[in-house]
Amino acid sequence: MPAEPVTLTAHFQDFTGIIEAHERSLRVFPNPATNLLRIEFNNPYVHEVSIQLMNIQGQIVAHKIVAEQGMIKQRFDLSGLPPGIYMLIIRSDLWNTARKVVMSCAETY
Repeated sequence: MPAEPVTLTAHFQDFTGIIEAHERSLRVFPNPATNLLRIEFNNPYVHEVSIQLMNIQGQIVAHKIVAEQGMIKQRFDLSGLPPGIYMLIIRSDLWNTARKVVMSCAETY
């Protein structure tokens, strides 16, 4: 006996505006960094945001979870990390983004 045809309806939301707003508000500085990395972005929704710093081998070397609304300002202490290239990954239910971060040697005088 043949199966009855099934009709599926899908509704998609366009999150392009949300992603673009986050991209515009995201600041990662200084870059290159030595001991301290600052991250700032606007989170207009009360959604949990994961901020990860990964080394070139893909290991998470720093991680924070933020569940605040409004302008988010976070700091990462990089003093124990070796110089190199890192990826900053920011994820939430509504958007994801990544930035390359360069860790340079601290200047000595």
